[in-house]
Amino acid sequence: MAHTTAEFTQVVDNEKVQKTQPNQVLNQMSRDMQIRLRKHQEKFPRTQEFDVQWQASMKDNGAQAGSANTEESARDAQDDTVKTDQASKRQRKARGRIDYRGKTYLAPLTTVGNLPFRRVCKGFGVNITCSEMAIAGNIIQGQGSELALLKRHASEDIFGVQLAGNRADIVGKAAEFVSNNCDVDFIDLNMGCPIDMAFNNGGGSALLAHPRKIERIVRTMLAATDCDITVKFRTGISRDVNVAHKLVPQFASWGTALGTLHGRSRQQRYTKVADWDYIGECQNVAETMPLFGGGDVMSWEDYWGHMETQKQCDGIMIGRGALIKPWLFREIEERR
Repeated sequence: MAHTTAEFTQVVDNEKVQKTQPNQVLNQMSRDMQIRLRKHQEKFPRTQEFDVQWQASMKDNGAQAGSANTEESARDAQDDTVKTDQASKRQRKARGRIDYRGKTYLAPLTTVGNLPFRRVCKGFGVNITCSEMAIAGNIIQGQGSELALLKRHASEDIFGVQLAGNRADIVGKAAEFVSNNCDVDFIDLNMGCPIDMAFNNGGGSALLAHPRKIERIVRTMLAATDCDITVKFRTGISRDVNVAHKLVPQFASWGTALGTLHGRSRQQRYTKVADWDYIGECQNVAETMPLFGGGDVMSWEDYWGHMETQKQCDGIMIGRGALIKPWLFREIEERR
């Protein structure tokens, strides 16, 4: 096949050129935005207003009453605090427009689930992709390496950003920033990371021991954003003490769009086998919220066994299986 034309000019495949253009990468933060964050010039009115409402309701009505009343007051606060110029900038996404059920989901893999790898998996047919875990505090401080994690390729048609943190105000501000300045379909709260760095700082799977803190974080994220809020979590912290079945109904009642349960505890990390029977039990109490499962899905037989034979979940998140063979998603689709 010739590489030059009759006039001896380079043959160009315009279709391939178009696919590799820089404008195919979205959510690239400017230097000016990074400086604004570092100088604390970026405002987060929705998060701050919700925080005020939450604390006031806790003081006036007590802890239980505050939980019930905060969501309604937060909705009123959103209308009062969102300025016209911010509304014009915000990438508005209709909350609840995505039906997650039955879709394949590439896990947010720290250090390896980067944009190039996600593009490879998109080429093999994965439906949902998510950024690597981003630390909420680092985002609102304008750290360049953290802001780079927000990038999205145009081929990622259902894409979300995963945030980690242990303070409602910090996670809420990061979520508000992402909602205002990025093109995302959902923002995910990490409650599954088992590594010591996250756990010892109270983030990741450490949150599973603090359901009230989880509620405040999730409700703050819902109040501060326009897109879906999802959660990723484990069975519990200790291997023999499962808590996920207690949290799942609460996630649904708070308005979470999707829950993803890794069938292992923090203590197990990635050892032993994932407890898919327990994932099935949690699905039975998920009410209207779709519940995805994850753990040890290495083949299309594993996938369809959990989805159709045992009917243990509404969808499956795949991590290590995709690292071993990214074409697993095509095998799932073709069932061979």
